[in-house]
Amino acid sequence: YKDQIFFTWNNGNKEQLGSFLQTIRDKSSNVQFQKLIASSVPFLNAFVQNQNGNLFSRIYRHPLIQGYSLPYVVSHAKLVHSDWLRSVLIRAVCYCSSVEDFNLERIYLELTCLTNG
Repeated sequence: YKDQIFFTWNNGNKEQLGSFLQTIRDKSSNVQFQKLIASSVPFLNAFVQNQNGNLFSRIYRHPLIQGYSLPYVVSHAKLVHSDWLRSVLIRAVCYCSSVEDFNLERIYLELTCLTNG
């Protein structure tokens, strides 16, 4: 995920955004853009949504990845899985902008641990 950026634009219309991006391209020709205009977008492992001018975020899961599965390695002890749970709970605290989204994520993670023993 090196050299990737996400930003929102509410400083004008699409033409002004295009002009802004062209200015960046003119200064650095190796910069590439993937422009997506929407009220909600996935970016890396986050789902960001604009609701009436307010940004909200939560954990994003790709729909093709099987749910309720742990990143499993045969030689890992159960202690490693408890470290995993701690790490993903910290990630949920950082990503979820609402308490409701955090609680849904926490329940999902608890079910994942219960499902996998």
